[in-house]
Amino acid sequence: MRQFQPGADGVPPPFKAGVPSPLRILWDDARAVKTDLAHTYAIAGWGKDDAASIIVFLAVRCGVFGPGGFEYQLHQAWISFKQWCVANRKSTSILDFAKEDLKITSSLARD
Repeated sequence: MRQFQPGADGVPPPFKAGVPSPLRILWDDARAVKTDLAHTYAIAGWGKDDAASIIVFLAVRCGVFGPGGFEYQLHQAWISFKQWCVANRKSTSILDFAKEDLKITSSLARD
């Protein structure tokens, strides 16, 4: 087995002779890699961004939730969502379609 020598600065390398890196094991066996969908998509991932983009597009660009300011349209979208949940016997932990919850930090203006 090859023994690693300390570098020029005298610090030994972090690799142990004959022991493969855990990351290398994952790379060699793709079945070992599992995506955490809860964090990648739903909780704080790109799923919330997708949902916000769709709601903004439907409200601001398509006028699906009626006339009025954006906050009013978000409220109308929320009412529509709650009605869908009741009609389809679904529950949700979402309490509102607030700009803060949808990560909208800038004002929206129509072109």
